[in-house]
Amino acid sequence: MDLDQLRCFVEIVDSGSFSEAADRLFMTQSSVSKRIQALEKELKVELFDRSRRKCRLTEAGELLCGDAKRMVELYRHMTETAAAYGEREGQELRIASIPVMAQYDLTGLVAEFSGFHPGVRLHIREMEGADIAARLKQQEFDFAFMRTEHLEEGFAWIKVAEDRLAAAVGASHPLAGRRRLSLAELKEENFLLLGQPTLLYETGIQACRQEGFTPKVTYTGERMETILGLVGRNQGISLMMERAAAYVRHDDVRIIPLREEVKSTVGLVRLRRKPLSGPGRIFWNFIYEKGQQL
Repeated sequence: MDLDQLRCFVEIVDSGSFSEAADRLFMTQSSVSKRIQALEKELKVELFDRSRRKCRLTEAGELLCGDAKRMVELYRHMTETAAAYGEREGQELRIASIPVMAQYDLTGLVAEFSGFHPGVRLHIREMEGADIAARLKQQEFDFAFMRTEHLEEGFAWIKVAEDRLAAAVGASHPLAGRRRLSLAELKEENFLLLGQPTLLYETGIQACRQEGFTPKVTYTGERMETILGLVGRNQGISLMMERAAAYVRHDDVRIIPLREEVKSTVGLVRLRRKPLSGPGRIFWNFIYEKGQQL
C-alpha cells in the first residue's frame, strides 16, 4: 500500500468517478484503475461496485473510506509541519511583553515552547503596554504579550490569561478585614496607581468614574512593588489586577476583590495583515492550543 493508491481511492470517492479522479490527480484513467486494483488486491476486498454505470462504494469500501481519508490528511499535515520546521531553523522571533510574565506564567509557556522547538530562538523584550501596539505596527516585533482592552482594529490575538481589578489596602487599614469591597466605598481615599504607560491607569480611572466619582490620585508609578510598599505604609490605597498584585505577596498589604467586575485579558497579539513566517506559525499555533485549555 502506498500514498498514491490511497489518494486515488479518496479522490474517486470525492469526485464520484474514475475519470474525474484521474483529471484531478493529473493521471490517466488507466493509472488510477491500476492503483485501485493493487490496493484491493493487498486489502483482499473490493472497494467499488463496478456493476453499475456510476461508481459506488462497496460495504468494505464504506468501512475503509474514513481511514483512508485520515491517512491522506495526516500525511498532508505531516508535510506541512515538516516544511514549517525547515523554515524555522536558524530563525528568531521578536516578542514584546508587558512586565507580567511571571505573574501569569507566561515564562512557563515560553519555556515549554522552547523545549519542544529548540530551533526557534525567542528574543523577548519587556516594556510598558502603551508602547507596544505602535511598535507592532512598525513591525519591530513579531508578537506581543499584552493587555487587549485598548487594542485598535487591525490586530489578532489569543487569550493567554485573564485577571480582574482588585483593591490593595494596608494591613492596618479599616477596610483590610473585608472580603469584598465596592469602588464607591473608596472614593474618599488617596489613590496610588500604576501610571499611564501601563494602560492600567485608565482602567482604574474609568472604573471609578462609572461609579460616580473621580479618584484623587496622589502617586503614579510603573513599579508595582513600590506602590504596594507605599500602600503597606498607609500612604493610600491602590487598584491593581488581582493575580498580578497577589504574586508580589507584600505582608503589609491586603488584596481585596471588588464587587464590580472589571476584567483584563492578556493575549498574544500580532498585526493581522502581516503574514506569519514558518516559526511564527508554529509559535502562534502552539499558544492557540494552550489558550484553548484555559
